[in-house]
This record gives sequence, structure tokens and C-alpha cells, in this order.
Amino acid sequence: MLVLGLNDELQDAGAALTAVMREQIEGQTTLENIDEAIDTLNVQTRMCPTDFVQKCLRVLGLANRVNELIEKRKSYAALRALDGTPF
Repeated sequence: MLVLGLNDELQDAGAALTAVMREQIEGQTTLENIDEAIDTLNVQTRMCPTDFVQKCLRVLGLANRVNELIEKRKSYAALRALDGTPF
């Protein structure tokens, strides 16, 4: 019985760790996507300053939205927010 109890506790702890690691990976992916978007904007610095500022504001707004979703542990919604976002 003691072994079964320890096994259950170990499995619970492992499941919790796995969930945290998945969220970490999803968050890292989101950050990489944001970095890629910023790099794309950096390449486009030759455009009209007003257009550049508007694109920067869109990226910052999206970054804030994604960050809020991640803080609320809504990783899938954060990824969906980034999906199909043209820059």
C-alpha cells in the first residue's frame, strides 16, 4: 500500500511538471514568433515612418495581448492570437 501511495504521488508530481514544461515551451514559441515579427519590421525600416510606427504599435499591442493570455494560462488562445497575423 505504501508503494502504491508513493507511486500515485510521483505520478501526480510528474503530471504537474509536464504541464508546466509544456506551458514553458509554448511561451518560448510565442516569444520566438514575436522576435521574428520584430525582425520583419526591422527589415522594413525603409518604409514611410508613419507606416512603420503603425506596424510597431500593432506588434506591441499583440505582444501585450499574448502576454496577458499567457499570464491567465491560456496558452492555446495566445497561440491562436498569433496565428495568421500578417506583419
